[in-house]
Amino acid sequence: IAAPLPGVVVDDLAARKTGAWTESSVNQFRAGSGYVHDGNAKGGAAIHFTPDLPSEGEYEVFLLAPANANRASNAPVTVTINGAQAKALKVDLRPEAPGGAISLGRYRLPKGKHTTVSLTNEGADGFVVADGVQFLRQP
Repeated sequence: IAAPLPGVVVDDLAARKTGAWTESSVNQFRAGSGYVHDGNAKGGAAIHFTPDLPSEGEYEVFLLAPANANRASNAPVTVTINGAQAKALKVDLRPEAPGGAISLGRYRLPKGKHTTVSLTNEGADGFVVADGVQFLRQP
């Protein structure tokens, strides 16, 4: 089991999943007791992380995903903030990110459960993996 991470972390076990996801702990993970992957399927799977943020403020959001050469270089991620235009990103899951965390950017987020980070395998060119999402409050 990984050491606790700072900020608010939503583990893959607490996320809402659609489609087929397989639990694994083969590669190094950061949150909880493992991570999930899509079995290199080409569409049909999504995972949604919704934190319960303790306060409104500026947060840097990180996708926690174990790196490997067989990962997608174009994993679709969407950051949805209640009342704002959703931000769509393509994330490269292959290189080792510092601390195993890939920054999805900084956002002004509301208190409570009004933000969702979604990861899908639509059009992905390799395995899509998810360990969790970390929300770090910025000073």
